[in-house]
Amino acid sequence: MPIDGGVFDSVLNFDISIFFKIFFVLFLIFYMVFAFVLYRQLTTMGRALPTAAVPFFRFVSILHIGFALALTFVTVGVF
Repeated sequence: MPIDGGVFDSVLNFDISIFFKIFFVLFLIFYMVFAFVLYRQLTTMGRALPTAAVPFFRFVSILHIGFALALTFVTVGVF
């Protein structure tokens, strides 16, 4: 008479890679939020302490946001 595993059979046959994919996508979402927060901080700093380097920093932070968005969309598209 075979032993039926019940719930434990489905747990053991579960694909563990789904956890890594979910973790990676959540990490990228938080990275995107970090990029937006960084842009807001640089904008606030530029208003409080205007210097000649503020436009360059703002440009780099916008590139950073674009990179974070592109990386998130590419990763979600691959998974």
